[in-house]
Parts: sequence; C-alpha cells; structure tokens
Amino acid sequence: MGDFNSMLFPHDGFGGSSRRNIDMSDFFACVEDVEIFDMQYTGVHFSWNQKPNSVGGIMRKLDRAMANAEFTTKFHDATVHFHPAGLSDHSPVVLSFKGGLRKTRCGFKFDNFMAEHPDFLKIVKEEWSTYVEGTFMFKVTSHLKALKVPLRRLRNTFGNLGKRVSFLKIELDRVQLDFDKNPCNAELGLELGHLCLAYQSACWDAECAAKQRAKVKWLN
Repeated sequence: MGDFNSMLFPHDGFGGSSRRNIDMSDFFACVEDVEIFDMQYTGVHFSWNQKPNSVGGIMRKLDRAMANAEFTTKFHDATVHFHPAGLSDHSPVVLSFKGGLRKTRCGFKFDNFMAEHPDFLKIVKEEWSTYVEGTFMFKVTSHLKALKVPLRRLRNTFGNLGKRVSFLKIELDRVQLDFDKNPCNAELGLELGHLCLAYQSACWDAECAAKQRAKVKWLN
C-alpha cells in the first residue's frame, strides 16, 4: 500500500504519454509474480497529479492498495478509499476494517456431479468469456466469485439428493408392480423406462456427493 511510482495499466494515466513502458512492464511482471491485485476501492482514480490546469494537467494512478487472495479472504470487510488530493500532489488513501467478529467466508467449491449437467460448461464458459481487467490472479478470483451464484442456482435444481432418491425408488416400485400386472400397457412401459433412468441418475448423483464429502472429511 502506497506510492509505487509507476502506472500498472495504460488507462491509469491522463495527459502526457500513457503507453506501456519498461517501468510499467516490470511493475506488471512483479505483480503477476507475487500474485497480488488491487483491492476494491472507492473515491478518486488518479491519485497523483502534476501541474493541474484548466484541461486537467498530467494525472496518474501511482498509489495503490494491493493484496493477495489470502488477505482478502481473511479480511473480507476491508475497505479502501482514495480521498481528493487537496493541495498535495498525492491523494491520501485510507484502509479500514469494520471490526467485530469476522465470519469465515467459504472458498469456491461445487458438487462434482454437477459437471455432468449439460448447462455446467455453458455457465462456466459464459462467465470466463466476460472481460475482467487486472492481474492474472485478480481475473481468476473475480471469475470464481462471479460463478458462485449461477452454480448455486444450478445446484438448487437437483434438490435434496436423499429425498429425490427415496421418492424415485417409491415411484419405480409402484410402476414396476403395475407393469407386472399389465405388461401390455405401452404407457406404463414408457413411464417405467423414464423412471429407471431418473432413478439411476439420482443414485449416481447421491453416491458421487457422498464420496466427495467423505474425501473432504478424510483430507481435513
């Protein structure tokens, strides 16, 4: 946190040359190497100015508050605000914590059986095609954070796996008994086939979820 004396991106400059130079390339490579990124902030963007005039003068974003994924996970209530520079050439930056009990935030995770759903890859591809500007790690964490909601919505479509298996087993038993009494009933035969596939799929999902929970418990 502080004055890095170099821009990170071309849009961090107004007036003068904003093209990527050696300093920017070295700064960007360093940030990528140590896997840190800008914390979300409010306030002014250009934190440094030189000879402001009627057309703005030269302005740069040289001051930054950066962190890694471990810090933002542990201190998720941290806020950053860049205040107007006033008479100084640099804008003061304040890093604040709301304080109090910090709830542990869950990392990115999903049930493995969801990967077999036809919409899974479509959802992931759609989010990953969204443009995010920043360092490599910032892009990854931003995409993962954005994927939580649509994947949670997809998971809800499966409902309670245990209840789903029990319900389908009862229905399967009922139809099998009815079909045994009337094997010429084509409608019952079709329903039986659909129920067999649904029950098999539900059992596989429940087994996959149980294996995943057991593995997580064993690793812990």
